[in-house]
Amino acid sequence: MSLSLDITTNYTEDIDLKITLFDGSIKAYLDGESFEEALNSEKPIEIGHLRAYRINLAYDSLDLVTTADYLGGDLFRFTEFFHLSVLDDLDYLPAFYLFYLSSISIEPRYRGSDYGLQALAIFLELFAQGQLVGCHPVPMKDLEDKHSEEKGKLLMRKYWSKLGLKNYESNENILWTDDWELPDWLRTKVFKD
Repeated sequence: MSLSLDITTNYTEDIDLKITLFDGSIKAYLDGESFEEALNSEKPIEIGHLRAYRINLAYDSLDLVTTADYLGGDLFRFTEFFHLSVLDDLDYLPAFYLFYLSSISIEPRYRGSDYGLQALAIFLELFAQGQLVGCHPVPMKDLEDKHSEEKGKLLMRKYWSKLGLKNYESNENILWTDDWELPDWLRTKVFKD
């Protein structure tokens, strides 16, 4: 099995330089194909979806928080948290970008094989090496009814922690790391060919 990402960015002139949306499908060549075989085979199967934002820390904090508020949802809470609680307390800026992993979903029949973590690892390896990376660890909509809210958050925090996200703020339910690096176990799994 090999994974590929079909990621697009949606550009709006004044917003994209501040906050860039990455949105796309996760595709896989299943049937045990090698990378070379996958390049020559038929179309891959779409097994999921990924959505993330890149926040450019070169811009003014208030401007970024305002732009995140305009874009809506948890992106605002995430951006506000980092600008009010984390970045202001640092003596230096550890990264150029703050990546918010908004959502990832894998079709139910393909779950349980770490395809989601592998897709995130590929995405972050390409775009977020050494940057601030974080998320709100909450269960996907189709899993919300299986566990209580607290247990669901705990399970998702354990899952996302496998990606190398180490710090957790319980009041905001934000999991992050300030210098993302691909964990060795995941590097071995993603780049096994």
